[in-house]
Amino acid sequence: MLNNQYYRAAYEFHQKWSPYPVTLDDWSKAAGDMCKISNECDNDMLLMDLLVSAYSDLEREWKSARERGEIGDEGI
Repeated sequence: MLNNQYYRAAYEFHQKWSPYPVTLDDWSKAAGDMCKISNECDNDMLLMDLLVSAYSDLEREWKSARERGEIGDEGI
C-alpha cells in the first residue's frame, strides 16, 4: 500500500535543498537529512528510493549549473 507521507517527506526534502546544495558541507548535510528522514520512517524502501531520486535530481541540477558556468568547483 502506498503511503502519501513518504511522497510528502521526499517532496519536502527536495524543496529544502533545491535547486542544489552549494558547498561540500551542504551536500553532507543533505545526505544526513536523507538518512534522518529514512530512519524516522523505518527505512521504508519506497521512501528510500524517493529520497535517492530527489538527491540525484539535486546532483543533476548542480552538474548542469556547473556545465553552464553558473557555479565553480566550490561544491566538490
